[in-house]
Amino acid sequence: MIPSFKSVASRQSFIDEHCKTGNGQISLQHDVPMGSPSGASGIILGRPSNGWDDWKNADGNKIGNAIER
Repeated sequence: MIPSFKSVASRQSFIDEHCKTGNGQISLQHDVPMGSPSGASGIILGRPSNGWDDWKNADGNKIGNAIER
């Protein structure tokens, strides 16, 4: 399991290990289990994040409204 976002350095390590970069984009290359939606969004955003609010579907609905905690 990957711990919640801790620093810019840990984000860069995650990107180096699990992503492909190019043309200003970062693409995840395989599934990576995360401990929580907040941990996952923190890695993506590069800052602490409330994943239950920040992850949204194409219609703008928050994951916290779709999944029972």
